[in-house]
Amino acid sequence: MVSARPSTETVPRHRSDVLRATLIGATAVGLWSTLPTLSTFAGTVPPFQLTAMAFAIAFAAAVARWLVVGKTLRRRFAWPPRAWLLGLYGLFGYHFCYFIALRHAPPAEASLINHLWPVLIVVLSSLLPGERLRWWHVAGALAGLAGAILLVTGGGRVAFQAEYATGYGYAIACALIWSTYTVLNR
Repeated sequence: MVSARPSTETVPRHRSDVLRATLIGATAVGLWSTLPTLSTFAGTVPPFQLTAMAFAIAFAAAVARWLVVGKTLRRRFAWPPRAWLLGLYGLFGYHFCYFIALRHAPPAEASLINHLWPVLIVVLSSLLPGERLRWWHVAGALAGLAGAILLVTGGGRVAFQAEYATGYGYAIACALIWSTYTVLNR
């Protein structure tokens, strides 16, 4: 008999655990929402340098935390090469392309195109073993795409502005990189 109750491994045991998880999630959403604004304020800093600087700050903060908490650094870096390559592809590749997209297209439009990644995750996850693409997945993906088109065009006709082609291309690359990174990390 299968229990309707989820296992205790996936459910926080205490109210403080739920609060902590909620605060972590809210902080992540807050940080993600500031990325386009802060990126545009970076001005003329080259995208590769901006990506490297952002990751250097994150790395230093993580190492400092590990040292304070008493975690061994050796264990933190003992990942297989495939995991390192996937992480480099997903995290570094995504942010590098995103910073370029914001330089070459209006930030709102580039971000909107970039945020087609959840739609792509739904479609791409159907390619995984044991999964299939169903009509509601396709309907949801088309609704998301239609919404993005409606927002980018302001409800008017679809008009491609050639001067933003590079930015739009990198924004599409962002969506593809993040969605494939997520699906491959399954």
